[in-house]
Amino acid sequence: MIKSGVLGEKTSKEPGKSLLLVSFIFPALAIAIAVIFGGLLGTLNISTAALVTCVMLFVLLLALRQYGLAVTLIIAAHIYIDWYLGLEIVAPAIAIGLFFLLFIIRSPEYPWVAPRALWLWGLLLVLAIAPAIRGALGRYDLAYYYPNIFFGALLMFWLGMLIAKDRKHLKILIQVLALLGTMLAIHTIVQDVTGTVFFGSARVNNALAEISNFELSNSNAFRVGSFFQNPDWNGTFFAMMIF
Repeated sequence: MIKSGVLGEKTSKEPGKSLLLVSFIFPALAIAIAVIFGGLLGTLNISTAALVTCVMLFVLLLALRQYGLAVTLIIAAHIYIDWYLGLEIVAPAIAIGLFFLLFIIRSPEYPWVAPRALWLWGLLLVLAIAPAIRGALGRYDLAYYYPNIFFGALLMFWLGMLIAKDRKHLKILIQVLALLGTMLAIHTIVQDVTGTVFFGSARVNNALAEISNFELSNSNAFRVGSFFQNPDWNGTFFAMMIF
């Protein structure tokens, strides 16, 4: 009786918020499903369908305050959008937005924490600027490596601290990351068996065809890379996911 009363009081205090959340969820899901089918049926560019679906799902996860799933979706978007499609820094930009959102909504339920010895991270970022500029072979290297490898390392580490604030949330984050790894592993197997890449890009397919799809010398065996394109990076990702 007491529990029901407390829940009723809490619900009555925020009826507008609950109604707004429900009214958003179903249109968002409907749009995402329509976009997916549009991509599969050919009425939409399949890469565009994937991008729009990711955006809708990300906004939906933020509305539901599922920040662990949101971070996992950022990682998935980084693999597909930045790496596979070659757009380079889309996922880091989204991660920065989530970072500031968590700062704005900080509360006892979502406390704000910072990495220890943050000045060491700052020193690393400063020291890495000059080598990153000198070693860049072009616009791609300059736009990709520093934001993703150096700044992105601090950003994702900090987001992990904010999301995995206790053992329960850490367990959930590890589980959804394991699910992401499993899905990519299944995709790699499907690509090896059928030669099909879900939400594939014609540009990437042509580039892989020019190098014979990483065919092993004097054999008919091909090394598949899934959304990483290069099988070396694909294998590195799975080796990391094991741990």
